Amino acid sequence: MLLKRLMTVLFGLAVLAAVAVAAAPGTEPAPVTYNAVTDMQPRPKPPVPTMGLSGTVIHDPTFGTRILRVTDWQTQPNYPDASFRTPSGSFVNNWNADSTMFWVHGRGGILLFRLDPERMAVSRVGDTNNPNGGLILPEPGPFSYRRPNIIYQRSGVKVQEYDINTNQATTVFDAAAVVPGAQGSYTPSVSDDDSRICMAFGDKQDTHPYVAVLDRNTGRYHLLDTMRSRVDGRPTRIQLGFGIHSAYIDRSGRYVVIGKGVGRKPNTSEWAVWDVDTGEVAEITNRWSGHDASGFGVRVNESGYVGGNPQFYEEVQYAIRPLDPAHVSEIRFLIDPANLPTPHLPITGGHFSWNNARPDVLVPIVGSHYRERKHADKPWRALDDEIIAVATDGSGTVWRFAHHRSITDGNFWDTPRGNVSQNGRWYLFTSNWERKLGWDPYEKHGRQDIFLVELPAPVNR
Repeated sequence: MLLKRLMTVLFGLAVLAAVAVAAAPGTEPAPVTYNAVTDMQPRPKPPVPTMGLSGTVIHDPTFGTRILRVTDWQTQPNYPDASFRTPSGSFVNNWNADSTMFWVHGRGGILLFRLDPERMAVSRVGDTNNPNGGLILPEPGPFSYRRPNIIYQRSGVKVQEYDINTNQATTVFDAAAVVPGAQGSYTPSVSDDDSRICMAFGDKQDTHPYVAVLDRNTGRYHLLDTMRSRVDGRPTRIQLGFGIHSAYIDRSGRYVVIGKGVGRKPNTSEWAVWDVDTGEVAEITNRWSGHDASGFGVRVNESGYVGGNPQFYEEVQYAIRPLDPAHVSEIRFLIDPANLPTPHLPITGGHFSWNNARPDVLVPIVGSHYRERKHADKPWRALDDEIIAVATDGSGTVWRFAHHRSITDGNFWDTPRGNVSQNGRWYLFTSNWERKLGWDPYEKHGRQDIFLVELPAPVNR
């Protein structure tokens, strides 16, 4: 029943997408399947491969996929030995529309790179002879899903469209037009067709009281006040009363997924969803935990699994659900519980990305699992410290691509967060390469760099 409901949602969104802004020239649809290992046999990591400087390509010794080192200690010349990182949240789309450009966090802003997919080579965008080694933008923000040269960035409580080709920025969203005098804002997000822009604002992370959505077709803003439980000035059906930790709009532009901050009641869900079209707000209460990613009207989160006979708990499990508030608690697990890694141990975490989501079909989510060093005494299992894709179409398939080689022991930035390209062929991730990258004198810990793994897909997909 749930799969049928999800496919109905996708069909409706595909009809809307057909009359929206055309896809970027040269783009290819993301694959629904991959050419990769799909069994669930444990594959312990062999010795860490030697990795040269940026531009080096190696083959993963276990899975055979190609991995490119994107950054090294000299990528930003005015900050030698600095670390580089992917976005902290997977909803921040750092890949452009035709998957030929991406950005990463550097010191003082974000660095843009161009990707040559035929040569599997990258280069900095901008003047490479300047002290930064290329173009650097002050604020992180999402690329447009349709226009390859457009990136959205914050400027106070405004959102600007920055055109990389012309070096021009145009204000397209102003929170002060909705709440005069408002200050403080969170990273913006945009719908698939650029017609809606979303941003939380009003204070700081965890205490932002507002999230607004601009409909660019009508020029109208919709405003949700979570602290006062009001949407467009009217009381919400349920009491909210929390600050906003995070907020982003799904690809369809209809639903805003909200992470709760200060004021969340103990032992309650950390998430809510706002239907911008109807004004309805609902809590995500069933299997709500874990990092998440949303596509077109649907959301996946790393929910974990409790069940079996005898009963067991396993963190490696994902729930998919419609974002429609009336049905948001109706879930389907992506992996058959009988195929979950064994032995069942609560020792892993993960980050997943769905920039490759399509409006016409459910495609895999892509991400990484990691186990902290303190669990080294536990048995090695399938998917541990791996970059994988998980089918969302009901097949239960898991594709295994590479070991990410990042050792995690409490430093958030060592977690191998990553982002899949919009065409589903590349996964960009952070790694400390098993502490082989040197020392970061600015952060006072081991360096992290950016790596890119190719996701092999069938020719006909």
